[in-house]
Amino acid sequence: MKKAFKIVYFSVAALALVAVLAICFAVWFAFTPKKLTPFIRNQAAKTITCQAQIGEVELTFFSTFPNFGLKISKFALYHAEPADTIVKADEMIGILNTTALLKRNELVLNEISLSNGVICLYTDSLGKTNFDILMPSEEEPEKEATSSFEFNLINVEEVKLNNINLSYIDHTSKIDVEMNGLSAKMSGSLAKENLKSSILVDQSNISFQFDTIQYLNRAAVKLHLNSDFQLAQQHLSINQGSIEVNKMGFDFNGDIINDTINKRIVTDLHYSFNKWPVNAMLTLVPRAFETYLQGIRANGILSSTGHISGAYSDNTLPVVDINLILEQGEL
Repeated sequence: MKKAFKIVYFSVAALALVAVLAICFAVWFAFTPKKLTPFIRNQAAKTITCQAQIGEVELTFFSTFPNFGLKISKFALYHAEPADTIVKADEMIGILNTTALLKRNELVLNEISLSNGVICLYTDSLGKTNFDILMPSEEEPEKEATSSFEFNLINVEEVKLNNINLSYIDHTSKIDVEMNGLSAKMSGSLAKENLKSSILVDQSNISFQFDTIQYLNRAAVKLHLNSDFQLAQQHLSINQGSIEVNKMGFDFNGDIINDTINKRIVTDLHYSFNKWPVNAMLTLVPRAFETYLQGIRANGILSSTGHISGAYSDNTLPVVDINLILEQGEL
């Protein structure tokens, strides 16, 4: 009896495997690069206002197992000229929702990854951005009879960046950020005006300038942030936050609320850092503030915990409770 059960079990398993492989190869051959590439190019022209460079498009399975993937080589988005680049990557992969593909004849992307490229984001002094590229929403047109399937980007759950150089210039906020060699993963979900997000930066070299002051210059930065954001209340809850700058870690969690009625920002934040070399800390002080450190001699290992609570506005500041521990040094 036991032997018979094993024979039936393995026979069913083998049949299931053959069926799955048959479906995979059928889908693979149905969506060849010759069919996919012109379709994706045509759909891009209908959905974005900027220029798009799309190389060969192919369906992948083994490299993205157990899901199907849509791989685009030599992908780029730009405005009037290629020099005005928004996004450029050697390779872009979108992970397909297999259920939507097989049952509803749709292409729904659950994940997008970009490898070896650049992202350039820009906001001018009037607030106009270079990344507002989606076509204005209109009433859905009747489906063309020649179209065999729909392309859908309504559910992009995760974005992965691998070896990306990213720059962001915002003239309205006087912010200039440059990230080189960025490897990161971002995921999120939006339900009932509550945005849950997770950001993980494994590697990056960051330069950051605000107004005319350079705060970071090619600093090695890692980041891990899990948060909830209630859109209506503009309430940010940081469940877990940690940032590492030049191998010095800083942990934080708590809440930040943008109180638009009273024109203030309400904070309730906790932080901690452990065993920071004082000499390394001083190298992070911007040059504009170096004069404040003249005559100060300090060394050793510094640790701290603290709590920031209260409102920040034109006439109020939050209360800061700080606990400092200095070891093996002097101030």
